[in-house]
Parts: sequence; structure tokens; C-alpha cells
Amino acid sequence: MRRCCTSTKRDESKNWIVPIDGPSARDMQLIGDGKILIGHHHGYSEFDIALGRLVKEFMVLEGVTAVRRQPNGHTIIAGVDIPGATGVTVLELDASDKEVHRAIFPGDYVRLIRQTEQGRI
Repeated sequence: MRRCCTSTKRDESKNWIVPIDGPSARDMQLIGDGKILIGHHHGYSEFDIALGRLVKEFMVLEGVTAVRRQPNGHTIIAGVDIPGATGVTVLELDASDKEVHRAIFPGDYVRLIRQTEQGRI
């Protein structure tokens, strides 16, 4: 009898666990260059996947529920009652985390944001 698949052994020495200092981590995205973006209540954190090391942190908000990195390096953040706004807020930050756009919608809940194939949110 032939086996259809070969068994691959995982290298557990490459596993890592890193606490995310922001509460309510909800969103993850592979963003290239060996990094992962983790969205949490106060903003986001970026980690080097190979090392499990924090490489960037943005923790100046409250109420963040979703985070997405854009191909141009900007970051889209969505949340509810983010300071300075009432309702569902979508922020666009440039690569240095400066706000370049803000949209506010009526409502009290947003879980995730994703783009369409046309690049719309």
C-alpha cells in the first residue's frame, strides 16, 4: 500500500509566543518583508515573523477593531467611538502614522474591514 502524502516534521524551535500589549487583538495580516500586522484595541503592532520580535507599535487610540495595511504602505484602521469621533470611524494613516483621511458613519459596531477587488473598502 502506498502512502499518498509524506510526513513533514515541524521545526518547533521556530515557534514563538509574544504577548501583545494591546487588549482585544482581533485582526491579523501578513504584510510582506517577513512581518505580520496585529490589530488591537489601541491600534496595531508589527512583528518580525522569523524572530517573533516586535518591530513597530502604534498604540494611541481606543476602540480599534480592524486594521489593514495597504499596498502603498498606508494603514486603514476601523473602530467605534475612536477619540474625536462618535460612531464607526475609518482612518487612513500614512507610513509614518499621520492621519491622512477620516470617515465617520452612524453606528455602534464594526468587526472587520476588507477591500474589494477594485481596492474599495
